[in-house]
Amino acid sequence: MWGGVVKLKSVFSIVFLFFIVDHAFAIDPVYEGANGIRENVFATNCLSCHSSEVSGPDRNYAPDSINFDTYEATILNVDVAISEVNVGAMPPADSGIPLLNADQKTALIAWQNAGFPRAAAAAPPAPLISPNGSSLTISLVAGAGLGKNADWWVVAYTPWGHWYYYVYPNVWKDIGTDLGGALPAYQGPLANISSLALFDVTGLPSGKYVIYFGVDTSMNGLLDYNQLYYSSFQLNAP
Repeated sequence: MWGGVVKLKSVFSIVFLFFIVDHAFAIDPVYEGANGIRENVFATNCLSCHSSEVSGPDRNYAPDSINFDTYEATILNVDVAISEVNVGAMPPADSGIPLLNADQKTALIAWQNAGFPRAAAAAPPAPLISPNGSSLTISLVAGAGLGKNADWWVVAYTPWGHWYYYVYPNVWKDIGTDLGGALPAYQGPLANISSLALFDVTGLPSGKYVIYFGVDTSMNGLLDYNQLYYSSFQLNAP
């Protein structure tokens, strides 16, 4: 897994771009907009009960204080709402309202991870790397950077003190103790990614690894820390 194979950059860029597009969000992880969460989650599955314009029996006993028809009202209760959606408690089974589908749930979680931006331009890029079984998975809410060119980075710090940078789908390049030798995993426009499994961690040598996924908005092949947005995950291999 930690071999030194290097693939042609042009081939890798095409392959990685394909996976980015293939894993784009069906619903934008922002509240506003025609493809946002208000119109494609709350309006379709929640507002028949949780709207400030609905009162009395028409709310199906929903508390008057829990509404999702404005951004200001939504953020007061959205963490609890997402938790109830994830366990199947909302919408109630006897309400006749359909449960949220996979695309709706994915958008809600990504919106939560990004800090509940109101609109795409309201938030910086929000990358996330997290475990999913034996794989590490990345997601990205592009925010204000949507469509802007950027350097995409996946690097790891190993138990033996060396840095590695990542080449899709399962290759790492050892660059020793100097992170300055890293190259971007991809260079191109920022896109919203719902979930992309990068690699399997099975069989790693024992020890503590810290793996980073980030983007910087100056596409020059260099790590620009003043424009870098990143997430990290500590992996303890037995």
